[in-house]
Amino acid sequence: MAEYDDRAARCWSAKTRSDLDVLTNDLPELTDGEPPARAEEASSSVETSDSDRRGTWAGLIPPVVMALGVLLLGSYVATSDDGASVFGERVVSAADGSVQVGVLFGSATVVVPNGTQVVQEGLLMFGGVDCLAACTGQGEREVVVDARGAFGSVDILTQQEIEDGVDLDDDDEG
Repeated sequence: MAEYDDRAARCWSAKTRSDLDVLTNDLPELTDGEPPARAEEASSSVETSDSDRRGTWAGLIPPVVMALGVLLLGSYVATSDDGASVFGERVVSAADGSVQVGVLFGSATVVVPNGTQVVQEGLLMFGGVDCLAACTGQGEREVVVDARGAFGSVDILTQQEIEDGVDLDDDDEG
């Protein structure tokens, strides 16, 4: 570390190219073949510490967790009772009770009758649920929308919003 600090300080204080050449004169010459082995590779007596092993595995945790989540949610999408959308769009009508929709790289629109109060459940990884009038907490009936999946979206609209042409994906509209 002391040698590194010394070389780094001399590097930053160099004014000419010859000042930099002096920094590497004592290092071994590179050959056209393989580059020289790193110190930790050359020494066979150095053992890998637990922290090194954890560092190697730590990089795998996020992709593995994401893959498991997509697989689990993907199985839910495939078995959704009322509608599933994989790389496409799906429109599902709902009256009373509950609606179960799944999306995987797709979108679903759930249409509920006017005067319906919607309760949202479920989980969308890297996606979202958009709902305007039906989710205001007013209405005589209640519909539970269980939306799950990944990389997709679910829009919940009342019949009136459909007739009015409300587009939840358009930022200019309500």
